[in-house]
Parts: sequence; C-alpha cells; structure tokens
Amino acid sequence: MFIVFDNETHKLVTRMSPEWQSGFDNLHALANSGQLVCPWCKHKLWFREESERCRSYFAHRSVLGCPYSCMSDEKSEAVAQLYDWLSQQRPDEVSFAVDLQIKDWNWPADVVVGLSKGKQSAYWVFERTPKHREAVLTGMPENVKRHVLYTMSARKLAEGNKRLILSAGQRDFIDDKSDYDTRSGLGHLYFIDPWQHKVWLYRGLRCKHANEYECEPHELPLSACRVSLRNGEIVAREERELVLNLDDV
Repeated sequence: MFIVFDNETHKLVTRMSPEWQSGFDNLHALANSGQLVCPWCKHKLWFREESERCRSYFAHRSVLGCPYSCMSDEKSEAVAQLYDWLSQQRPDEVSFAVDLQIKDWNWPADVVVGLSKGKQSAYWVFERTPKHREAVLTGMPENVKRHVLYTMSARKLAEGNKRLILSAGQRDFIDDKSDYDTRSGLGHLYFIDPWQHKVWLYRGLRCKHANEYECEPHELPLSACRVSLRNGEIVAREERELVLNLDDV
C-alpha cells in the first residue's frame, strides 16, 4: 500500500507524494517507530524497501482481515502504475484508497480520479475477485463510475490465445458496452501487466462456449492509453482520437 495515516500529525501520508521521493529514510524511521498505521484498519506497518520488481511500499506487520494486509508485489506495482498514469492526466484529481461508503462492501477503491462535471471514476485492481461483490455491483454512488482491472496472473486463455476463459467474478465485472467498443458484444474487460508496463483491453466480449469468450484484444503500453473524462474508461490513444467528440476535452 502507498498511503498511510500518521498518528502524530493525524494526516494521511502518500508515499507517491513528491515531498517523499528523496525522503524514504524518514518514512522507514516513522514506520519502524509505529507512528504510521494503515488508514483502513489502524494497525502498524513496515516500510518495505524497493526490490527489482516492485517499488518501496508499506506492508502490515501481520496478516489481518484488512483488504490491504495481503497485497502481492504484482498488485502493489499495478496500483502504483495506475496512480502514476492517472496523475499525469489529472494531477490534482487522483486519490488512493478511497472509501466510497458502499453499504456491505469493505474494499476501498484502489484509485479514484475526478472527471468532468463533478463525476468520479473508481478503479479496483484484483488478482482474484472477492466472493461478496453484490454490493459494489449494485450500490455504487450515482456520480461514480466503477472500473475493474485484473492482474495478468488472473488471465486465462484458450484456443491458441484467441479466447479468454473468464471466471464468474470476471464476467460480473465486464464493463458495459461503450462507444469505444466497435464490434458487437457484451462490453470490455481490462488486464494490467505491471512488469511490462502494459494494459490489455479486451473489447467486444462474446460468449462462445461456457466460460470462453471471443474478443478483440489490444495490447498497449500504459503510456499509450488515455482516460475518458466522460466516464473514466481506459482507451487507446487512437480510439479516443476516432471518437474525440465523446469526451469533454
């Protein structure tokens, strides 16, 4: 996780903030002293040093029921890259770990970004779908659009990599068809590869057999994507240019 609560100042501390980019020794000392805690469960944390595959982050000292206590390196880095990418486009509109006050749902949005006309887009990154997801499927605030990205460890392919094998949870989180989905189908689904800095956009998902879905895959560097300010959808640059009139800018 990348955002913590400072028990002394009673403020949130974001590891991604520019003021800390050269001050990781201070974050390490503050975490070791017990001053920095999880903003969600208020338990103490460690500051984990940067590794070959993942940037430095905060980790719970013990495994608890908190949704942030068991984050893998893959998910941590995926969330960090998503935050960085959104910050480049909406630098003053991006937040970590936001509790949207969804009844019966205890998993804060990993990243939330402000859109045009006072709307927001909430993003969750999953390695596997939570079992109890009905609340977030039906109880989103009116002004917030939900988007789910899966890590690559959750992707399964069939038919020579031409079809996606989707779990029940992944099928539930297929985004509704939008104007960027140029072929017929249910909609689209995202997978993020933090090690390659890429996003896979699977558009025009159509069930062909049981849990196998045909689709139109787009493999793109995250830097080549843009966020739609209308609904927070992740789109390829060329897609957005083709339907630029759909966005407000």
